[in-house]
Amino acid sequence: MRTLALLLTAATACRYEEAATYRANKMFFTEYFMYASNAGPWPFSGGESYVLADLRARLNVKGTKANVTVMAFSTQDELDSIDAMDLCHHASEDEKHKRKVYQVSGDHLSHLYLKYPVKVAGLQYLALQVCEGGWTSGLQVNGVFEFRNPYGFVPGRYF
Repeated sequence: MRTLALLLTAATACRYEEAATYRANKMFFTEYFMYASNAGPWPFSGGESYVLADLRARLNVKGTKANVTVMAFSTQDELDSIDAMDLCHHASEDEKHKRKVYQVSGDHLSHLYLKYPVKVAGLQYLALQVCEGGWTSGLQVNGVFEFRNPYGFVPGRYF
């Protein structure tokens, strides 16, 4: 019974509802280990694994505009220079990451949506960066970040 309670508590550990204002131009979220789609541990080997951002965003100051980059990516190793990454000008596209750019203003909500299928087991990152200087006023976000393993929202490190 205690194990079941632990699993039920942990079942939402990889789904985060967010309602905050960020005053930095970059935000990073990570899950330390995830299984790839259809490659979970026995007996949960089948199923989709993904990283998801489903957010409504607005800059804090009316009349301001900026591009916001949302990127998800996989790596086998922890990154030492994640703060040095420039998501606004990250050009390479491959199966280890997915990137989208959205125009956000202070006048209305913008929908930021990115779903990244996990094809490589390991560390998974989700990052947002406000480009062109609009971040100094702050970025309001409201929505959900998800890190889903093939068997659900229990973090991979529990297996």
